[in-house]
Amino acid sequence: MASIQAAALRQFYAALESYPPLVALTGHVLGASTLDAGARIIGDSVRLRPHPIPGVVLGLGSRNQGGKATTHEALRDWEVNLLVWAEDVFQAAEIAEEIENFCSLARWEMGPLRQAQWVSSQQMELTQDQEYISVLVTVRLRIA
Repeated sequence: MASIQAAALRQFYAALESYPPLVALTGHVLGASTLDAGARIIGDSVRLRPHPIPGVVLGLGSRNQGGKATTHEALRDWEVNLLVWAEDVFQAAEIAEEIENFCSLARWEMGPLRQAQWVSSQQMELTQDQEYISVLVTVRLRIA
C-alpha cells in the first residue's frame, strides 16, 4: 500500500501532466511515461538522460509538519521540486508561469492532496557546459 505522501505526489503529477496549457507548451503526450513515448512532464528517475527539452521533471523536496485540519487530522506541507528544461529563457518563463497558474487554479477534494502552492523559482546552472536553460520551481503540496 502506498504512503499518503506518495499518493499525493501521484495525484499532483496526474493533474499536472493533464493541464492543457502545460501540455501544449511542452508537447507532452498524455499518459506517456518515457521520453521515447513522448513524455515531457515526467517523474524524476536516476540520471534521466537526455533531458526532456522542453520539459518538466518532478522531483522530491522537503516535508514539514503543518497545522491542524478541521477534522483534527494533521495537515502536512511537502515542498516538491519541478525542474523545468527549456531551449531559452523565454520558453522557461512561459512554462514556469503556467506551473504558477496551475497552482493558483487547482484544488482537490478527493484523495490526500488538497492544494498546490507556488513557492519560488530560480534559474539553475547544473553543469559548466550546460546546453539548455534549467529553472528549479518549488511547489508546496498541502496533504491531508
